[in-house]
Amino acid sequence: MPTQLKFSDDEITSLATELAIDLSSAEKIAVLKSSTSCDIQAGPGCGKTTILTAKLALLAKKWRWSNRGVLVLSHTNVARREIETRLGQSQSLAQLLGYPHFIGTFQTFVDQFLALPYLRQEGVEITAIDNDKFVARALASFSKPEFSKAQFALKNRNEGLETIIGGLRFDGPQLVVTNPAASNRLFPGPESATGQLLKRLKERLARDGYFRFDDMYGYAEACLAHRKYVISIIRHRFPWVFVDELQDTNESQDRILETLFSADGCVMQKFGDKNQAIFNFDAGSIPAPELFGRRPSLPLSETHRFGDDIARFASPLSIVEPQTLKATVARDKRRHTIFVFDRGSIHRVVTSFADLVLSEVPESSRLKNRVCVVGGRKNLKEPKEKNFPEAIGDYWKGFQSDLSRKARMPDTLYGFVLEARALVSKDSSFAEPTMRITGGVLEAVRRATPDKQKPLIKTRTELKDFLIAGDSYPEFKKLMWDFLRSDPNISENTWNAKIESLLLLLKTIMPEANAPRVREFLAWTGHSESEANGSAVIEAEAENIL
Repeated sequence: MPTQLKFSDDEITSLATELAIDLSSAEKIAVLKSSTSCDIQAGPGCGKTTILTAKLALLAKKWRWSNRGVLVLSHTNVARREIETRLGQSQSLAQLLGYPHFIGTFQTFVDQFLALPYLRQEGVEITAIDNDKFVARALASFSKPEFSKAQFALKNRNEGLETIIGGLRFDGPQLVVTNPAASNRLFPGPESATGQLLKRLKERLARDGYFRFDDMYGYAEACLAHRKYVISIIRHRFPWVFVDELQDTNESQDRILETLFSADGCVMQKFGDKNQAIFNFDAGSIPAPELFGRRPSLPLSETHRFGDDIARFASPLSIVEPQTLKATVARDKRRHTIFVFDRGSIHRVVTSFADLVLSEVPESSRLKNRVCVVGGRKNLKEPKEKNFPEAIGDYWKGFQSDLSRKARMPDTLYGFVLEARALVSKDSSFAEPTMRITGGVLEAVRRATPDKQKPLIKTRTELKDFLIAGDSYPEFKKLMWDFLRSDPNISENTWNAKIESLLLLLKTIMPEANAPRVREFLAWTGHSESEANGSAVIEAEAENIL
């Protein structure tokens, strides 16, 4: 049985040699040898991802099941890519990157295994799962006369219509319409006339196939509540489960995890730091003490991030529970610094931090490492006077969120291609870059669909099936390859030729391909290849860097 796998000291020593990493400490060995459900309290800089990768490597060497796999869930694509990159360095470990295993984000797992299958069974056709598209559609629908009473009731709310209407989501197995972004005091009650109108609006958008990303968690819980056989199927598929950054798990994610994997017959090991849950401002967040402590806990307290001076200073400052950090590297002593500011001095915080870095961090280190100021919220369209500070713009009036590297969805297919090329330059894998371009192709199909009609093709799977049925999938794949790897600089003539080839392949599912909105989306925009490699983005970002 997969859950009965054991790992010896000799196997750990051999793995450490193979991966050229240090796995000698008693804490690391205890985590690696554990074969029961537990929490791993991972202090800052403890090498959590390295230990998780080592644990996966031990499992990979002993895995003999062709239809059962290991499940690894992270909160971000950055964390997912880091794990995949490390596993991809060895052929024996790379087996975990494919079926029957799954390494991905909570969102992808919930979509693929729970929400989307449930929606298909319910006969729901999906037009878009995208927050921006949902907001646009929701505001357009809400402007109609049938919602006039709700328009009047909400016109003076502090949050603004985009926050209230655009944030409507389905929550829990009963798919209750909520909005955690709007204040509870001001958001209409579910039984009020306005609340009923918002419920009608949300349900209409769902019938039209428009959803927010977090709607999928509600549908996932509905799936588990109304299709209980799914629970045993997924438990059998994934007897070993790892969760990265446990402290960032929200209420819905936690309910799904516990429903699926808390039973006997599953090993669920959660890595996280209860003292680092600093971005949990969502109404659906769970206090760290409630996430930890349900199962035995194993510590990882050795830190490679800072020296003993900071370790001793920081250990008693833990926000939830003290953890004695033990430094494993020698560092020069630096000034411990806390900035105190008010409304009159907040504009000096960033520059003061920059001055501190210049005075305390050696030049050799500054040249080798990028120093950043990190903020959790961009400028708000409707700031609230009483909540101060609440966004990056409060600290720096010159900040422009549209110059950020993580901008909104590209306005053109050319923009999708540039983003895909940038991904290729960072990673040898073509999977994610190709998905990025096909996302742009699906957007083109959507724009080429007459108003009040649903696109004939809405998902990548449907697109692939359509191309295979028409014997044009090989030609489409070659076109994707050309977009990613051919001419270093895409000329206007070359671009237009590729677009015509694409339109020829998709003409039956793009009935309004010549509409101005479509031609504008498919047009060559004249950017150079340097932008795909990030230089143009970085140049723009420079205005946001000190």
